[in-house]
Amino acid sequence: MDWRRSEPSFSDPKLFMGRRGPKGFQFGRVQIAPDVKSELTELVANASSRLREGEGVRYSDTRLLEEHEHMRASWEDILGPDDSSADSLDGRSHASPAAHGALSHSASLPTGLAQLDEFAHYVSLDDLRTIPFTFYAVLVTADDGSSWVFVRRVRGFRVAKPGRMLFRYGDALAKFEEPLFRIEYDFDFVVRGEELAVWRPDDLLALLTDTEAMARAVPAYVSNIESAISARLTQSTIEFVKTRGASGTRAAQQLRRLSRANWLAEVTEAALEIAVSDVSEVAPGIRATPQGLEVPEADIPIFLNVLEQRVWRGAFDREVRQAQAFSTVRE
Repeated sequence: MDWRRSEPSFSDPKLFMGRRGPKGFQFGRVQIAPDVKSELTELVANASSRLREGEGVRYSDTRLLEEHEHMRASWEDILGPDDSSADSLDGRSHASPAAHGALSHSASLPTGLAQLDEFAHYVSLDDLRTIPFTFYAVLVTADDGSSWVFVRRVRGFRVAKPGRMLFRYGDALAKFEEPLFRIEYDFDFVVRGEELAVWRPDDLLALLTDTEAMARAVPAYVSNIESAISARLTQSTIEFVKTRGASGTRAAQQLRRLSRANWLAEVTEAALEIAVSDVSEVAPGIRATPQGLEVPEADIPIFLNVLEQRVWRGAFDREVRQAQAFSTVRE
């Protein structure tokens, strides 16, 4: 979908809150007053205008976006075609939503967002106080009948909190007795069917990622990389890569990306040795052995960046550079 060619008008905004639960995602609808509906309609209209006026680029979880850019994506672009538990951020069951307690449940974020209109449970003030919601979604209907969902990740909904008092000023200064519900002026991403426009990919990935499941999948990622490349690695190197992947979410995400890279078959022993030797001053411990390429634990981060083609030597000053974020030039 070319989001820049779409110029819809929106109506009937509905506000939902959500969080990742023990077995998927939990959603609750928020009762809103007419003036809040008007404000939400204006917010999504502004976001739609931002899409029309901006530039869409291909999805990449390693790219830094400019202010005028957004990423074009499908759920498959983000989650990958393999929905197995060892190689997916988000199980994608398309079962009907289930209701448990005060909230409606869905197995996955894509399914839950697609089924928002089926969720009838409203959240209460007690729910706001006690449930750690992590995002909200605004569901609107466009004039062509399509449903659009605008999503924003948040770190707490309440402005009022312990250690802070809020007041309003009318005829006299008066204290707010109840916490305020905070709505931001922009969104992280918008969904229409299977298509997404993404402004903040890090926040989208944070909502999708089951960090515990991804940590458990690290050995599978490493096994996929090892079997896909045409170069041998020593057993100690393989174990160090696994340790690196278990060290944090970003490291595990890098292994996940690498396990799906379409160039791994081109990583021959000769090509890998050339790539490593070209940046040898920043990874002096990497060496070829009869058992395969041996990488000491201290050099694993630079080795993985070499494998992901994030390290290169400047054409003019010959200095070694390393990209923290990147994208391919061809769109």
